[in-house]
This record gives sequence, structure tokens and C-alpha cells, in this order.
Amino acid sequence: MRIIFTFVFLFLYLFGYSGTAWSGDVAGNLTGAEDTGETFVVGKIEFEGLKRTREDFIRGELRIAEGRTITGEDLEEGLQRLRNTNFFVTVEVEMTPAGQGRTDLKIIFREKWTLTPVLRGGSGGGVEFIVVGLYDINLLGRGIEAGLQYEQFAEAGGVNIWWRQPHFLRHIWRTAAELQTGRRNLFYFNKEKNKYVTPLSRSTRLLLSAQRQLPWFDLGVSFEPLERRLEKRLTDPLLSYSDFGRSHEEGVNAKVYLIFNGVDLHDYLWEGHRVELSASNLFSADSQVQPYIQAISLRGTHFWRVAEGHNAGLRAHVQWTNGQSLLSLLRLGSLDAVRGLDDGERIGAVTWHVNAESRWLAYLSENIVLQTVIFSDAGNAGKSLKEWPVPVAASAGAGLRLGFRPVARLRLRADYARALSGLRNPQSWVLGMQHYF
Repeated sequence: MRIIFTFVFLFLYLFGYSGTAWSGDVAGNLTGAEDTGETFVVGKIEFEGLKRTREDFIRGELRIAEGRTITGEDLEEGLQRLRNTNFFVTVEVEMTPAGQGRTDLKIIFREKWTLTPVLRGGSGGGVEFIVVGLYDINLLGRGIEAGLQYEQFAEAGGVNIWWRQPHFLRHIWRTAAELQTGRRNLFYFNKEKNKYVTPLSRSTRLLLSAQRQLPWFDLGVSFEPLERRLEKRLTDPLLSYSDFGRSHEEGVNAKVYLIFNGVDLHDYLWEGHRVELSASNLFSADSQVQPYIQAISLRGTHFWRVAEGHNAGLRAHVQWTNGQSLLSLLRLGSLDAVRGLDDGERIGAVTWHVNAESRWLAYLSENIVLQTVIFSDAGNAGKSLKEWPVPVAASAGAGLRLGFRPVARLRLRADYARALSGLRNPQSWVLGMQHYF
């Protein structure tokens, strides 16, 4: 724990707290900005409809100033960044000639309520889970996200607290701090006995990150002091803790990541693409066992607008680690990320999953959006590359998404999936309110 508190002090001294939320909802119509690529000089900029969000935050996201020469595409990108914040039901612009080659802009907002509860539960791989919490993505009207969440997976509980603030020092910097502590069940498959073993792992981690926006991508770094240990509970009394490589791990995980983010990825209902590549190294305090543990991860999210009110999506994630103990092997996703896949199928040196979805807009009004979804998930058993190809577990199902446009990220979600192959538990379900997709 001493190493965690040391890094807390150093980070607060050097950087302070900060980061931003990235997500979106159904956006309002734009008028005039997208119709021309010709240049014009910006005259006066007015904002209408702001009640909670501060104008200085809006200007930081818009990145357009009076007297600047821009194109319609520049204005469109600035307005899209405002929609990406997910603070507004609609963002519209009125453009008025002001003489001397200048054009006045009036940006009209319809704000959302951003203090949102989290409540969801479900079952996957024979394990029940529940998550409850509360967070705000526009605290103090400055785009600050702060939240508190309690999670319980297979009767093992934990707490997650986070703080993310954009425009740290300058608008191109985003930083974040996240503290997580609690217990987790580690689902391990014993090949000799052909059964699953579930030791408990208690972990405490502090994630401190900084992200800089560049013209084509975002570059981020993070430091994560952490401590993990196995607790004295095993479902198989014949196994010893030495079978899991080690019972305690403490160190600092350093990570570098690149994010390629399409500016129009404001809502999964429409269209957008996002790719994240990360590499990390865990500097372990126990150098006699394994002093350095590396991990590489590639994650992609792609949605295409097929027709009016219909889009198709593809998510993929592949992850590798050279960790030599159960504690070091990185867990892929969560129970509701790969619906129907057994948790025991997702721990190993090489893990991957693919999710394909097709969504239809069933109903849209000023305040409500309803989607119907069909999906299919597939993933491997986390074997080493020498054992490739590996058995693939797959599932398919259907779901509903009910969104309330005046409330940021608030979606009621219901999913049901059945196994197609490779699963010992053939059914999975997810139900609740959550701020994910």
C-alpha cells in the first residue's frame, strides 16, 4: 500500500486531478454549417439555452474564435465535438451575415440532465452480478465527470471511484484519476480435473492518466500502482496456491496508448469508428518471481449507417500478456460485454472476442429513442499461441435499448443470449439502467 500512496502524492503534486467522458446520444439537426466548404470570417458568437454548462467550456470544445477564418467543415467539426460531450439533446447553429465578410454564429442548445444513476444486473457463465452507483458527467458545468459505483460479481464486492476532467491546463490535455478496491472471483479451468476453480482475489489499484490530443490521434500515458492477493478460499481443496504462480503481487503498471477516434462517433445509433492500441509493463515488487509483466491490447469499435434508422456494428478486442501467474493474467471484458461467454473461458495468455450487432430504430421522439438489437458474440479460451487454433465459444441473442434523450447516458437495457457452442452455461441475460452501450 505504501507504493500506492507515494504515487498518489506525486501525481497530485505534478498534475492535479483531471479527463473527460467520451460518449453521445441522438443529436439534433444542424442548419447551414454542413452545406459549404467555402471560407468565411467568424463574427460574433452567441450561445442560447445554456443553463448548467459554462461558456468557457463550450468555447474550449468548439475551438472557434471571433475573427478567425474557417470553413463550413471546421464549424461542423466543432459542433460535433459539442455533441460528443453528451451534454445536449440537440445542438443547432444559425448563421447570419454581419457585413465586412463576417458571419455571426448563434449556437442553440437543449441541455440534458447529467446526474445519472447506475443500476444493472445479470447472469453470464453461471455467475450473477449487480452494479449500483451514481455519477455526473458535467459537474459544475465544466465537463468534469465524477462517480461512485458498487459492484458485486459472484458474491464478491468492490467499490470504484473516479474523477475525470477535460481541458487540464490547455484544451488539448485530459487527465483522470480512478481508485478501485474490492474482491473478484478468478475463474480458472483445471485441465487435469476438468473442472473450474474459483479463488478470490482482493485488489487495490489507482489509475492516473494523461491524454494529449493530436491532429490524427490521441496519445495517452498512465501509471497504475496496484496490489493484488489471493484470499484463502478455493472450491477445490486439493489445489494449493502454488498452482496459481503466486499468491501476492504488488507493483506499478505503466501504460502507453493511442486512440484513433472519428469525429462523428457520437452515438452508436448512427456511424463512427474508434481504434485503441495499448501496451503496458508491470514493474513488480517481487522481482524473484517475475519482475516485468508485459501486455498488449488492440480494441476496435465500428458502426456503419446502413439505412435510415438502421446501423450495423462490429467490436473486436485481442489481448496478450506474458504473465506467469493467475494474478498476472489479464481478464477480458466483463460479464455483460461478451454475453453468454463463460468467465472461465476468458483468462489466459491470448484472449480475444468479437461482437457483431444490427440495430433498428423502432421509435424516436423529442424525448425517447427505442432500438431493437440482434447480436452475436464469439471468443476463445485464452490459450497460448502454440495451441492455436483454439476452441471458440459463441452465443447469439436479441435485446432492447430504451433511451431518454433529456438525461445523459440513461438507457434501459434488456438482453438475452443463448450459447451456440463451447459453453457449459447455455443462457445469459442483462437487465437494468447503465451508461454503457
